[in-house]
Amino acid sequence: MRFLRRPFKFWQPIFGHLVVAGWSVNASGAAPSNAELERATSLFAKAEAYEEAGDFQRALAAFEQTAQIAMTPGIRYHIAFCQDHIGKLLDAARNYAIAQREASAQKNRAAKSVLAVVEQRFNDVASRIPHVTLKLRPGIDRQQVKVLVDAHPANVLPSGTFEIDPGEHEIVVIADGFSRVALRLTMVEKELREVEVQLVPVGPARGHHLALGPSERNLPNGARSRSPVRVGAILATSGAAIATGLGVGAYVLAGNSHEEGKAACAASFGTCDDLKRSVRTWDAVALGAWATAAVLGVTATILWLRPTTALSIGAGRVDVRYVF
Repeated sequence: MRFLRRPFKFWQPIFGHLVVAGWSVNASGAAPSNAELERATSLFAKAEAYEEAGDFQRALAAFEQTAQIAMTPGIRYHIAFCQDHIGKLLDAARNYAIAQREASAQKNRAAKSVLAVVEQRFNDVASRIPHVTLKLRPGIDRQQVKVLVDAHPANVLPSGTFEIDPGEHEIVVIADGFSRVALRLTMVEKELREVEVQLVPVGPARGHHLALGPSERNLPNGARSRSPVRVGAILATSGAAIATGLGVGAYVLAGNSHEEGKAACAASFGTCDDLKRSVRTWDAVALGAWATAAVLGVTATILWLRPTTALSIGAGRVDVRYVF
């Protein structure tokens, strides 16, 4: 475990001196009353006891309650110190910086005590903050990309890098016209990580993400695969047309056979059964072809009326690699 210097005591006495110095105010901006000062003194003593015992979570809560009554650079320093110990490095760095700025505006001994240590603490925390860099595919405008860390907006630099606390986090990457990508990262202090995020464009019709195969990505729109529904409708329509043509042809042949059979039968003295069978055969072919054409026509109509669907729905792919 790393060793951090214990914060020193800034108050001799604590709040009476600060009110006289004119730089202790409560949450409303007014000087605290005597009763509020007594409560703040009790809270501060309790917070220091928790801090000395290493219970930084309780110490932080007590210091924050104290700050509601009287916020000073020293109290803010203690808050940052506790945040430092529980892994809230971003909050700690921000409060160290504010404490330094506030103490620089003061001329009393307590402010000078804060200035003596706060810069070192800030530099230490800043050097331990993990960083994540997003790698996006070419053509995506970084300015249109938003990043949420645990549902809170991240401050992303133009390079795609943002700071993050150690620990496990949920990262959500959002860009107009693309599906959002969510991933979980577990970071450690001083870690620098690159995360490759592949955003999938959102389809214009239904918001589905059309994922094309490798052989189709570089083809013009007209050369890409058709929807299975449309292909079936085209085949059924073609089949119906062919079957109709066959039916018409068979009907014509049946008519010709009938006329020829009548002439041949008149010149013979038999029953003409062979001639009749020929006519019946062509009639059956015509009827079968028309029935097939009817079935295919109904099928084609149903398929043409059905809405098209995307070939497949894609999701953002996230590849993670480390930078040491």
